[in-house]
Amino acid sequence: MKTRTVWTLVIGSLLVAVAALTQAPQGGAGELARYVPEGSLLVLEAENFAALLRDWNTAPQKTVWLASDNYSSFSRSKLFLRLQEAQSEFATAAGLPADMPLVESVAGRESIVAVYDVGSLQFLYITRLPSAQAMESALWRTRANFEPRNAGQRPYYVRADAASQREVAFATSGDYLLLATSGDVLAAALRLLVGEPQAAVTSEAWYADAAAARSQRGELRMLMNLERLVRTPHFRSYWIQQNVSEVGKYRTGVADLFRSGTEFKEERTFLPAVQAVAGQQSQANAQAAANLLRFAPNGAGFHAVRPLTSTAEAVNFVADKLLTPRISGMQRVQNAPQVYVGDGRTGDEGALETRIDQPPAVYSSGGLAQEAVVEAFESNPPLAALQVESSRKSGGDVFVGTDTALVLVAASDWDAAALRPAFQSAVRGLWTTSSLGAQWTQQSIGGETFHQFGGLTPLVIAVRGPHLFLANSAELLISVLARATSAAGESPVLYAAQFRRAAEQANYETLMRHLDYLQFGQYRFQQNREPDFFSENVASLGRTLERVESMSIRVARNGESVNQTVIYRLSE
Repeated sequence: MKTRTVWTLVIGSLLVAVAALTQAPQGGAGELARYVPEGSLLVLEAENFAALLRDWNTAPQKTVWLASDNYSSFSRSKLFLRLQEAQSEFATAAGLPADMPLVESVAGRESIVAVYDVGSLQFLYITRLPSAQAMESALWRTRANFEPRNAGQRPYYVRADAASQREVAFATSGDYLLLATSGDVLAAALRLLVGEPQAAVTSEAWYADAAAARSQRGELRMLMNLERLVRTPHFRSYWIQQNVSEVGKYRTGVADLFRSGTEFKEERTFLPAVQAVAGQQSQANAQAAANLLRFAPNGAGFHAVRPLTSTAEAVNFVADKLLTPRISGMQRVQNAPQVYVGDGRTGDEGALETRIDQPPAVYSSGGLAQEAVVEAFESNPPLAALQVESSRKSGGDVFVGTDTALVLVAASDWDAAALRPAFQSAVRGLWTTSSLGAQWTQQSIGGETFHQFGGLTPLVIAVRGPHLFLANSAELLISVLARATSAAGESPVLYAAQFRRAAEQANYETLMRHLDYLQFGQYRFQQNREPDFFSENVASLGRTLERVESMSIRVARNGESVNQTVIYRLSE
């Protein structure tokens, strides 16, 4: 586990490419960017890298994560092996272990790391480290094994490995320690440090615009050259979100991390590319979405709100989340299709009873007939939608189900008498046979009146002026309706959501354990097997984050830029 820690891997190996976060002079971490040569894809700035590293190494979450199934799966991944290979190549080129002690010896206060090539993990690291401490670092003690060179009237040291073609260079200048995977990049940084004329990253538009977009700096700041980053094949292959087309709408971005005893907050700002400015969602829809947040119950496991841009989007939203729930999108298949070749026979003795003088009977399993719902929504187009979900155990705590409620708001009041027949028509062939029992009955609980559908699947509906409420649970519907008197008037949002991890973790594990067992149960007792993805891999990550009670995100537009606020709320 010596070199397989997260930071020995992602800082020690990203010390092989994202290895450390540099620092700056009296002006703080941001000032160090003046000494970073142009051409980087990504810049990380830390106000106190040594403190961040110390917090991680002493955090109990580190120990839990390293023993988790999530880490076990990661350690088998191609990305992990690639980082491990780069770490080994860096160690060979440097002539000393690229491990945590090395990282700790070069970790100063204000720090900056600039990544120039994602594929080959080329980086420059600068940190503010007292000269006496720098002289005691492992790098300085092995300088006799390096080739001495000079740039900007300052000495620096270079060592290369012919087999891997890796290069390691470092220098000290006053209270600065510089480390790079290229002698040329380090030499350019030294020239900038002594004031020689040379282009720095601060002169590039992507960095300058991103830095200017946010005035308040966090403990850790990341600035991204998205226009170039999304074109790199390694980003397109390894970016876990697989939303390169969405990221490609922006040319640059900046994210700041703020920590306190009760929460971690990340403030992000993204500046769009020229071609992405058009087609912005209307202010009215964004304001309507914000106003819907008041209907989210405090105890719900998950809620999300978003503007709606078309009637088709609204109809599909209701169908996907409530009427015919299914996973959206198509699963990517990476295996070649299999071909099954028969034995050459056509038909068998069982076909003797098959009539050939009349067409075969047509069987229909029914389906969602959404034409009436489309017509109702077109007459009063929804502006925004709220989704609320909570898991629940049933069947003696064996099975886990999901209660879902939706709220759609329109510009005008809904016609409840027209909506109920529209939804009845839509699900008649889906949930009933010959419309048996498919009728609406009026119910009242806790002073709230709603209508319940009599089909095989629960469906309840209520209308309050311009708000349409739909749910598969009367209890959840009542809790949503009870929020109607809560304060509205939030600032406009493009998206907002919250997930209560602490409330949902146990039910998630129960549900996923059953689902994974159906597919992988026969392999569960094999030695050295890959952990089941949902019930073991992802579940162990949730247990690692046991201090995180909830996670929320809020996305809003400010002029042409898009701002995101992500908050991780922690238990005391």
